[in-house]
Amino acid sequence: MKFANEMASAILCLHDNEIIHGDLHPSNVLIHQRTIKIADFGCSRLHGSVINKKEKPYGVMRYMDPKILKDHSYDLTKKSDIYSLAVLLWQLTSCKLPFESETDDDVLKICIINGKREIPIKETNDEYVELYQKCWEFEPKDRPDISEIVSTLKSINSEKNKTIKSEENEITKELENDNLSCQIRNY
Repeated sequence: MKFANEMASAILCLHDNEIIHGDLHPSNVLIHQRTIKIADFGCSRLHGSVINKKEKPYGVMRYMDPKILKDHSYDLTKKSDIYSLAVLLWQLTSCKLPFESETDDDVLKICIINGKREIPIKETNDEYVELYQKCWEFEPKDRPDISEIVSTLKSINSEKNKTIKSEENEITKELENDNLSCQIRNY
């Protein structure tokens, strides 16, 4: 959950400064001293800047906004980064390459455009799954903005910490009771 929070926070920083990364994928997400760093700003641009739409889109297809895959003239937006983040969030729980069995790029492109997404990993937090599924919606308008994602991840993390603390308290109580029982029996 720490890496998910840090990735989202890094993207929030970019988007708050009107920067669209445009090429988020694992090779551009570095870990330095247990902290996430976003790298490779070669495809980045300022929100609203004009690009040559005749150029073929650049990036790693498995992480690219399906709107760009479908229509090369589609403008890269902040919501394009959100789609890429969704795939990265899924990958954090799966530890697998998205669509790893698909080796044909043309088939992969058609699958993604037609709405194929990875299956959530069992035992993954339901709110976390719901979040990344919203983020990889085909229509950018249906994807949350980065501040909502950061807020949701913090909420999930907070609930997770409460659960862990509650479980720790229960275990501590059980240990204390067991210890007390042992002391009474050994008295």
